[in-house]
Amino acid sequence: MLNLSSPCRECWYILEGRDWSKDADKMHFESGVRMGVGAFNLMISQLPQKILKLLEFVGFSGNKSLGLSELERGFHLEGSLRRVLCALVLLGYHLIATYVLGTSEGDLVMAQTILDDHLKLYPNGAWFLFFAARLEYVKGNFDLAIEKYTTSLNSQNEWRQFHHLCYWELIEGEEYADKLLQESKWSKATYAYQKASCMCMRMDELTPAEKQELSETMRSIPGLKQRIAGKSLPVEKFAVKKSLRFFAQGERLCLSALELIYAWNGIKILAKKYENIEKIYSIIERELRRLEKIRADNRSEYYYDDYLLANLLKGSCLAYMNSPLQAEECFKFIVSNEKKIKEDTYLVPNALLELGLLLLRANDLEQSRIILEHAKQSTYTINTIMSSLSALRMEGTAVGSHLTCVAGVCRTLANKYLIRILVMRLFMGAIPPACSLITQPSRSR
Repeated sequence: MLNLSSPCRECWYILEGRDWSKDADKMHFESGVRMGVGAFNLMISQLPQKILKLLEFVGFSGNKSLGLSELERGFHLEGSLRRVLCALVLLGYHLIATYVLGTSEGDLVMAQTILDDHLKLYPNGAWFLFFAARLEYVKGNFDLAIEKYTTSLNSQNEWRQFHHLCYWELIEGEEYADKLLQESKWSKATYAYQKASCMCMRMDELTPAEKQELSETMRSIPGLKQRIAGKSLPVEKFAVKKSLRFFAQGERLCLSALELIYAWNGIKILAKKYENIEKIYSIIERELRRLEKIRADNRSEYYYDDYLLANLLKGSCLAYMNSPLQAEECFKFIVSNEKKIKEDTYLVPNALLELGLLLLRANDLEQSRIILEHAKQSTYTINTIMSSLSALRMEGTAVGSHLTCVAGVCRTLANKYLIRILVMRLFMGAIPPACSLITQPSRSR
């Protein structure tokens, strides 16, 4: 608790040491301290292990459980000044951060409690309406989520950037991606590619005018890429590469919108309702059949990139459709065909990640550890994963939860497409090649 920034520490000492018996303003001060201490600990605890070690060296540390506990205590101080801020931080963590940055589930019961309470007080509050929509989204109730996002969108007109946030959540086709492209300045290359990727999914239905619009949109993406502090956004690099690929393979992309859904960890949310994941699975199967019909002498140089991408998406769906053995075969197939990949080298580390998560769910901790040890790229990633995997020597349920955190680190990196050079390292050194590891007979599960 004492490893806080100096102002937070001083406020904590005041809260604990002062005589508040005759002070009616205690709850306002306390809510601010709880919010500050809670948000600080929660934020620090989410940082990469390498940065955490550096912060601990200079006297800072983060405790996620403590952070959530303090924020909840601040939320329960009814009538206090910073109660709303505690509520917003908790909602952001449980409904967004846990799904985007890792493999864990947010506390949806807590989120529902917060929303029920605050929507009574602020029935037209844009942020609480937004989080109410997000709650329905992570539950898989997409129609209700769209309705609530629209309500949130229409609740105010002063803050246009908030509209853009709703548009981002509402991207279900070209309409909202096009609105973002026209109105938002954050990442036009990303918005343009999102619009184009949705159009690619219905390529056979496009009119000549729409096909021309698709080509123009794809052609504009490289010129829309920007640099922030001298660096390009990974998602924009990906969009540029895919736009060039679009023209290189005859103005067609394979399952481009589903690839984006996977990248943003959306398959897990789609799987909340079986009928949703089943629809996605049927689209993937149809594309696989189309690819398999292409004769060997007519295949493009990117054929296996597309075919293995479809297998990655298929395996991800099967993992949530209670078909773990079939999913495992898809992931093994990707790794065993690594040398046939021309450009999409991220497919192999993602397949290893998914295979590791699959084995983790089956409580095959040792095999999962071996697979996840191969899903590493840079010094930072290696240090993070290896230090976390040492927890496998422990016993009890803590092992599974710790390994889930490791998988969350891998997922974060994979989602941002930052592990492209993994393939160059996978088959080097004393560690056996991934192909030999995953083609060993599976343990009975």
